[in-house]
Amino acid sequence: MENQEKPIERLRSHLAVMPIPEREAAALEQVVELALTVLRLDHRLNHIRDEADKNQPAATWEEVRRAAFLTAVACYELDRLRQR
Repeated sequence: MENQEKPIERLRSHLAVMPIPEREAAALEQVVELALTVLRLDHRLNHIRDEADKNQPAATWEEVRRAAFLTAVACYELDRLRQR
């Protein structure tokens, strides 16, 4: 099984050695940045009950919807990259 540590660093390294035109590579670098943001958002929502114990507000429908949508977009684009 592949090492699951530091997925963003691994994505950046993989992208850096792929033969991709510069304009497309710039867009894909932003997809990797989106993946980083999505990981942070998903992590926060995953621990929302812990935050509720500290009197933090519960997740809103919009936060959950946004997390699901952005996770799907990032995963789709990264899967397309994998298929190259």
